[in-house]
Amino acid sequence: MIAVHSVFLKGGDRLSTMKDVARVAGVSIATVSRVLAGTAAVTDSTQKKVLAAMEELQYRTAAPVRPVIRKESQLTAVCMENLTSPYYIDLLRGYLMEMLGGSASLPPRRGRPAKPFYNFPVLSSAAAKAAPAHPVPGTQLDFAGGTNFRELGGYEADEGKHVKWGQIWRGIPTCKLTGEADRAKLDALGLRLILDLRSSGEVQKEPDYVPDGARLVQICGLCAEDGHEISFAPDDIAALMKGYEESADGSTFVQAMYERMLFGNKAFKELFRALEAGETPILFHCSAGKDRTGVAAMLILLALGASDETICADYERTNLCRKAEIDAVLAEHAEEIAANPACRMRYYRKAGVDPAAAPFVLRTVRAKYGSAENYLEAEYGLTPARLMRLRRMYLE
Repeated sequence: MIAVHSVFLKGGDRLSTMKDVARVAGVSIATVSRVLAGTAAVTDSTQKKVLAAMEELQYRTAAPVRPVIRKESQLTAVCMENLTSPYYIDLLRGYLMEMLGGSASLPPRRGRPAKPFYNFPVLSSAAAKAAPAHPVPGTQLDFAGGTNFRELGGYEADEGKHVKWGQIWRGIPTCKLTGEADRAKLDALGLRLILDLRSSGEVQKEPDYVPDGARLVQICGLCAEDGHEISFAPDDIAALMKGYEESADGSTFVQAMYERMLFGNKAFKELFRALEAGETPILFHCSAGKDRTGVAAMLILLALGASDETICADYERTNLCRKAEIDAVLAEHAEEIAANPACRMRYYRKAGVDPAAAPFVLRTVRAKYGSAENYLEAEYGLTPARLMRLRRMYLE
């Protein structure tokens, strides 16, 4: 007999099950049940793996398991003659709230309302509210001051779930949003953290506007191996291109830049730290929301279990959002492009992105670490348990 019990994941929004513990420990659900119940022989090594997985996930059983085995489960049955009556529904609701402990909650986060420990559906006689309407995933916000400001909400990810709306935004410097309507729309996002991926020089020229309730963190998203910010000065470009042969279309420069961002990136480590800590809604951005921001968005979607197709589609959507800017650059250099078509992509990338860059990022990650999961754990400390918790936090 498998013991039936529930466990709670601290800091998450959903109940967890023995399946999650078994997945992290690499054992069957029945084995997890036997370890928790202590009713059957389990090897010491297996028991240690299960207990280590539970400890890493910070699981706590909601009730003792042994009484279930002994048929003394302490479960309570409630019989009612009519569950269609609002009176009985409200009565049952009150009973459930009393049994579950309606006052049990997590400590408030930065003055926000406390979250309940449980995530059981609450019965009510009130009519259910209609689900809010959302745009197509990747649709940019209509700001007068700039383009390519959008969110990751709505994208399909792990186990067919979708990224929660309104939590993870990718965009542009907020200083560009100077109009009253733009500022009102930005303020309405309720941002708690803005992560500026630009260099110090870029920030000094155009410092961010910070809405009330948000805090600003600036960490350059592109640094050399010795830690200094890459400013695209000739010496920096030469150092970045070391080991690469320059191509006519400039693709090798983009590859060198993106590969440098993938490893030992303090800005991206801060991004994942903030996500794990629940500092959302969050906005991360660079100067145009396409390269440093684009790679960061790819890694978040990768961590949430999105498919390669979804990751690449979001990256390429920059070209749709910035079509006007791309067309302007190509028109400005039309004569040069006509004389030498090979340079077209070089100019295209000044305002847009190369669709081939996203698959390059995914190949590079897997080539060095063998899998995306190994990469996420090595670079950002996202162990299987922490990765599972991150997905519970941002998928629905």
